[in-house]
Order: sequence, then structure tokens, then C-alpha cells
Amino acid sequence: MLIVEDSRTAAHSLAFRLGEQGLVCEVSHDLAGALERLSEDSYDLILLDLGLPDVRGLQGLRAIKALRPEVPVVILTGNDDAELAVEALQAGAQDYLVKGQAGQLLLRTLTFAWERNRVRRALDQVTAELQEKNAALQRVNAEKDALMGMAAHDLRNPLAVVMGMSSMLLDGLEGPLEPAQRELLVHIERSSTFMRALINDLLNISTIESGLLVLAPSDIDLGELADENVALNTRLAAHKSIRLEWTTPPQPIMVRADPVRLVQVMNNLISNAVKYSVPDTTTQVRLVAADGFAVFSVADQGLGIPADEQERLFRPFERASTRSTGGEESTGLGLAIIKKIIDAHGGRIELESSPGAGSTFTVHLPLSAG
Repeated sequence: MLIVEDSRTAAHSLAFRLGEQGLVCEVSHDLAGALERLSEDSYDLILLDLGLPDVRGLQGLRAIKALRPEVPVVILTGNDDAELAVEALQAGAQDYLVKGQAGQLLLRTLTFAWERNRVRRALDQVTAELQEKNAALQRVNAEKDALMGMAAHDLRNPLAVVMGMSSMLLDGLEGPLEPAQRELLVHIERSSTFMRALINDLLNISTIESGLLVLAPSDIDLGELADENVALNTRLAAHKSIRLEWTTPPQPIMVRADPVRLVQVMNNLISNAVKYSVPDTTTQVRLVAADGFAVFSVADQGLGIPADEQERLFRPFERASTRSTGGEESTGLGLAIIKKIIDAHGGRIELESSPGAGSTFTVHLPLSAG
């Protein structure tokens, strides 16, 4: 510890008393000497008098903290001034003691100051290590996203060839097929279609996760967009005897958004409702304006989702225990993608569901200012 005290008698008396308690003390009788020692050596504590011969008031404290901000400083002064004490603490002092009143508090105050500083240094070190590890993880994650995006992109071309040739064979362009051959080709086409969906989702999620999602917003009538997406999914629903119930709003409901991305959102929610609904049921698609938001909801009469699984559904590659009712496959990326798209538009998505009671996904998007 460094004792900075202009009185030689007081300084050496303090050094002796504290030395008996196990503290190793050095003494300086002015600020210049203290700063010289601090520039050449490191200390765990500084005990500082404010009445030094070459500086007055808090100037000495400020000079010491400027040179060694990491070292705790305890003020020991004859000036019993509450306002000065507050100012000293604001300037970086750990504590403020008055000579003649400190008594047994001195050692305890110094011990606490040292301990607080030790804990702070430990926390700073842990924080620095965490920041370094976090930066490394971010670099690795960015590389992973880039690699995943490149791999998915490179897979699309050969997959398109497989899908095209399978379609040609199924259409009979290369001659008639035996039943077993047709069955194999149907499996190839179905698997290729799923793989294309997976690749597209991988490209989407890698773009979003890498921060490269670029929106092209325009003023959109959400009712018109919903019309198109309901029509798009009506045929899919009819194959499972599911009725899509939808009524176009009487007035335009305008939002400022990227139409391509909103098509992804609507199509995912409606097709998921069909995918997980029981045949001969109704899926309700609703759109209203309320409290400054366009509120788009899709409510199915499917199997429902357990409460403990609902939150993780919006994470990449997570799936609920509920299975599709027609054997449809899922990439586990769709809901994660649409949540990020909705977040990017300043909106939110909510889920209400329970086993056996169906599920309702509700999207809130800010209405267009115009």
C-alpha cells in the first residue's frame, strides 16, 4: 500500500500500525513523489491525504486516478465535509475517512476497498475473456452461415436436374413406365421437392443469420396479399378435405413491408395449418386492423402443440412432437425464418395452442403511416 501523507510523523505512524496488521506500506509526503512511485511500481491500495504541500483538494485524487485508474484510493483527511466526501466518491475514491474519527474503521475500510477491487478485477478479467470468446463464436458462426449458404446454393443446380428429369420420365417423354418404375420416380420427385424446400430454407436462414437480409418495403394492401395466398393453398387444402375460411376485409389494410417476404410468412402459416390439420375440418384465416396494427391470424382445428414445446418452435431446426396428418415433411426452419422476417418489419408473432384444440398463429404488423 502507498500512504500519501504530508505529515511524516502521521505517515510513519500509520505505516507502523498497518504493518502490524500485515500490510506492506510505502510512504510519500507529496503528490509528485506519489506519482513517481506509481509510474514505476504497482500498488494494491492508496491511502491519500487531501492536504498535500504541492496540491490541494481533489486535484491529487484526480491526478492519481488518471495515472492508475485501477488502484483503489481511500481518502484520509482532517476535513470533515460531507459535500467534499460525496465529490471525492464521485471522482473515484473508494471511501472517505476523517482523521481522528476513523479509529478501528481504517483497517476494515482498507480491507473492503482491496477486496472490492480484487472482485472487480476478477470480473473485468472474466468479462474480457467472455467478450473474446463471444467474438470468436461470432466469427465461427459467420463462417458457418457463409459455408451453409454456399453449400445450399451449389446444391440447387444438380437438384434441379434431378427434378426435371424425374418429371420428364413421369410425363412419359421417354416411353411408358412399369408400375414399380413409376413408384420409384414418385419417391424421387417427392424427396427432391422436400430437398429443394430444405435448401431454400437453408439459404433463407443463412442470409438472415448473417445479417444480410435486405428488405424492399412498399405500401401493400395486406388483404390482397392474403387473397393470393389463400387461393394458392386452397388446392392443397382440398386434397385433405380441409376448408379454408377467409373473407376479404371491406377496406384496404395497408402496411409498409416487403411483399416477397410477407408472402413467405402467409404461405408458411397457411400451409402449416393445412399440414397439421385433421381432414374434414376448417382453417380460419382472418385479417383486421386494431390498435395501429394489421392483425393476421391462421387458426386450425389440428392436433395442437404442447405448451412446453411452443417457445422453441421459433428456433432453427426445432420441431414439435405433433406430426403432420398427411405424412408431409418439415425442415424445422419455416417458423424460425418467418419470425425473423416479422421481427425485421417491427412486428411480432404469437401462438395459442393446446393438444387436441388446434393452434392459432397471430401476426401483428404496424399499419402504414400513410
